[in-house]
Amino acid sequence: MNKIKLLPKEVYSKIAAGEVIDRPASVVRELIDNSIDALADEISIMIEKGGIDKIIIADNGSGIDKDDIELAFSMHATSKIKNIDDLFKINSMGFRGEALHSIKTVSKITLTTNTDASGKLAGSRISNLKGKLDVIENVPFKKGTKVEISDLFYNLPARKKFLKSPVSEWNFIKKTVAAKALSNLNISFNLYHNNQRIFATMGDGNFTNAFFNIYGNENPFLINEEKIEINDDIKIHAYYTDPDVFFQNRKYMEIFVNKRPVWVNFFYAAVDSAYRSFLSPGRYPLVYLNLDIDPRLIDINIHPAKREIKFFDQNEIFKIIHDSLKHLLNKKLNRELINENYEITEQNNQLKFSFGINENDKNSKYFNEVLNTGYIKNPVEDIVNEYIKNDNERLNKFNILATVFDTYIIVQKEDKVIFIDQHAACESVIFNRKKNKYQKNPDIEKLIIPILFDLDNPGDDLEERIISLNKNGFLIELQEGLTIVIKEAPSILLERKNYDIIVEIIKNFLENVNNYNKINLLDEILIELSCKEAVKKGDKLSLIELNEIVNEYFENKVYNCPHGRPIHFEITNEYLEKIFQRKI
Repeated sequence: MNKIKLLPKEVYSKIAAGEVIDRPASVVRELIDNSIDALADEISIMIEKGGIDKIIIADNGSGIDKDDIELAFSMHATSKIKNIDDLFKINSMGFRGEALHSIKTVSKITLTTNTDASGKLAGSRISNLKGKLDVIENVPFKKGTKVEISDLFYNLPARKKFLKSPVSEWNFIKKTVAAKALSNLNISFNLYHNNQRIFATMGDGNFTNAFFNIYGNENPFLINEEKIEINDDIKIHAYYTDPDVFFQNRKYMEIFVNKRPVWVNFFYAAVDSAYRSFLSPGRYPLVYLNLDIDPRLIDINIHPAKREIKFFDQNEIFKIIHDSLKHLLNKKLNRELINENYEITEQNNQLKFSFGINENDKNSKYFNEVLNTGYIKNPVEDIVNEYIKNDNERLNKFNILATVFDTYIIVQKEDKVIFIDQHAACESVIFNRKKNKYQKNPDIEKLIIPILFDLDNPGDDLEERIISLNKNGFLIELQEGLTIVIKEAPSILLERKNYDIIVEIIKNFLENVNNYNKINLLDEILIELSCKEAVKKGDKLSLIELNEIVNEYFENKVYNCPHGRPIHFEITNEYLEKIFQRKI
């Protein structure tokens, strides 16, 4: 019985069709999708000269029935959907019925397949090496399918000249296969280039194993794995790193929707926003999210190459990604300092989490950092300790032991020694104080005497930046020349009447060529203001000042500065006992 059928016109006319074959990587993507849909658990990809000369994809899937082979090369021929309704509940990787047809028209192709697992029946082979499909011939072949493509775009020289160098095309292919392997962990992928094996994944369902099999040049680091159930229709399988593991670009950030690697225009923004309080600008984590969602809530029929999808509610998915990652990060970083069970807030009561952490990994790294800081100096004088001793509540919370290099505060709290960056802690305290106050009272202050200053090097988008500021509580005008006039500003910024600092921050914002966060613009300004008002590295502080910073820092329970840098690290008494061999 034929499994592959030609789609009726009323169905294929509503498919977002188009030329899905634009480079070797798209050939590889389409054929891997076919292998996955054929339930293969082992896929081999062999490439020569970046795929321009040859591409071979072999799998151990279900194969193609002999009666379906010729039909598989027809346009709009598929076994994945039958009617219009099926377009709204697609679970397969492929569905358009275009891949083999499109590949056949732009290359020389040979397909060998067999559906018999017993080995008793011969396989089938068909090719178009003479310009059209030959007669199917019987050949020895095990169960599965192998597709060989050569001379891509041999008959379209105008298209072929737009291909990049073999090295560049190879990099596209490697990225494509890596994404498929990391989104289908139960399938073993073997990738070869010019007869050299590049990587092989085991198909054991373990993300960490697959990642380091693919990116063997990376030094080992911890990759966290969490399953998050949002509701019956949406679940997330998250793989992510702690903030102490970061990279200089977003090379290890990707989202899979129902195991399909896709481009989601707000994914990077959601991840950046979640990690904002944990990583400094210019540092990026590893984040791979597999979003398992009811197919009825997405539309994958919007891009001919299936690279983009549309969600039923973009804002809701953004919030789910952001909130889920932030909850996980908060729990992992706070749990060592706060000995309490995590509770989901009422707002997010649908989220269900399962946490785990390897504390020895962290302690080992942190302890090594302590050994490299040098000796401790400036012990706190006994006479000044009377201030703390007279405050039993504070004494029960922590005890300040010393400062190091006029920068780091050393605190004993319960069974831990905690090193705190005085500038980062103070900056965090000031920022949270200002933000909380602004949220309660977002007043705008009209300046009796407007603030005037001149710009030196304004960016091309000066007017757009002024508009952004004016949407956030300012009234700023650009006068003749490059004179800026501030007539109104949020009251929170003018509390201390530090007009010079305000001018410096606004001027820098209007002149800075770097991108800026339009959504949280006031946060950006409050961060800069808090940074300038905070105590600095090297400032000599009294015990009273130290105590106020530490006390409020612990009360805030925010353990990264607004710029994302960590504020403290800890060493447990138990770990010290192991280091000094007091305890096994």
